[in-house]
Amino acid sequence: MAHLPPTGWADVARTHDLEVLRTDIGAIRQEMVTIEERIGLPFEARLHAETNRLMLLLIPTIVSTLGLTFAAARLA
Repeated sequence: MAHLPPTGWADVARTHDLEVLRTDIGAIRQEMVTIEERIGLPFEARLHAETNRLMLLLIPTIVSTLGLTFAAARLA
């Protein structure tokens, strides 16, 4: 313990200080949940719509590419 700097009782957290800190953290956590709910739902809906649109574009592209590959292989 000799290697630690000297401190006084002012540096010690009291139970009351910890309770205030817990209350503040709880309030911040609740605000974060509220913000996440406000932002998250529209974001998920947009992400779902973009995923569907991407699949509708990619599946025909993949199928036509496979068809062209097989046709080229038969001709070769």
